[in-house]
Amino acid sequence: IHLCDTCVEKPCLKSCPVDAYSVDGFAHQACLALVRGPRGEPCRSGGCLDRNACPYGAEYRYPADIQAFHMAAFAGV
Repeated sequence: IHLCDTCVEKPCLKSCPVDAYSVDGFAHQACLALVRGPRGEPCRSGGCLDRNACPYGAEYRYPADIQAFHMAAFAGV
């Protein structure tokens, strides 16, 4: 059983400005466009909004500066 399957609220699916995560999968290009653009500053500075909205494993999340490093690498910025 995947934890996402048991999550009723699914806050992760409501946090991304471009709905990058859905039941259809990950919208890679939409995410990249957001992160690279002016509206992507929150993602660039603190990590993926959807992933950070997940209530499971919050205590194991990387700090914001590490998430920002990974997001910059992902976006090539």
